[in-house]
Amino acid sequence: MKRIFALAVALLIFAAAHVVAAPISGKVLFQGNRAPVPHALIDFSSGSSKQRAVTADDGSYYLQDLPAGSYNVTITYRGVKRQFNRTLPQGGTGFDIAP
Repeated sequence: MKRIFALAVALLIFAAAHVVAAPISGKVLFQGNRAPVPHALIDFSSGSSKQRAVTADDGSYYLQDLPAGSYNVTITYRGVKRQFNRTLPQGGTGFDIAP
C-alpha cells in the first residue's frame, strides 16, 4: 500500500512539473496600418529550445508544439529585426505581433 501511495505521489509531482506543449497561432501585422506582414520569420527561443515559423501571405503563422514559458521572440522581415520577450501560458494561445 505504501508503494502504491509513493508511486501515485511521484506521478503527480511528475505531471505537475511536466511542461505541456500546445499549438500557437496568430498574425504579424504592421504597427501603423495593421496590414499583414507576409513571409516574415518568427523565432521563439528559450534557453536551448528554438522554434521558427514563417508567416503566410495574410501574415498568419502556426506552430504545432510550443511549450508554455517565457520566450525571446524575434521577427525578421526584409532584413529588419524586432526582438521582444513574451510569456506564453500553458495550453497555447493565439496573438497578434506588430513589429
